[in-house]
Amino acid sequence: MSRGPDRPWSAVGAIALVLVGGSLLPLPFRRRPEFALVGPDKALHLLGYFGLSVAVADALAAEGIGRAQSGLLAVVWSTAIGTATGLLQLYVPGRAHERADVAAGTLGSVLGALYWFRWRPVVNTESDGERTGSRSAQPIKRDAESPEHGALQRE
Repeated sequence: MSRGPDRPWSAVGAIALVLVGGSLLPLPFRRRPEFALVGPDKALHLLGYFGLSVAVADALAAEGIGRAQSGLLAVVWSTAIGTATGLLQLYVPGRAHERADVAAGTLGSVLGALYWFRWRPVVNTESDGERTGSRSAQPIKRDAESPEHGALQRE
């Protein structure tokens, strides 16, 4: 299987297609009012947008975007897709825009970005500081010749 540069975006497209497609298909059964605030659909929104957020953050990081920016943009992007999909449901028979769905999707997006930021390995090899030329990105070495033997100095 190819691991080319388009692979992360293919995952984003596949997950987004499943989420949007699944949300816009007419329901074959009646809506259940008891699921308005809590129900299996909320869990699906949370898990789906968790996965989308992780995939978007991976794809952005592979493009060279910094980790913090990738995580933030992943939340914004996946939440925007969830909100837009919810609004489009107004035009689908048997579907309705529910704020609880948007809330579950947003929570999933945030949790996905936090998971990605904390536990996913770094995709790109250069740090934000190296790309921007920040002084903090310069390697630190020990200077054996300094008066305080072993003092830290920047190169």
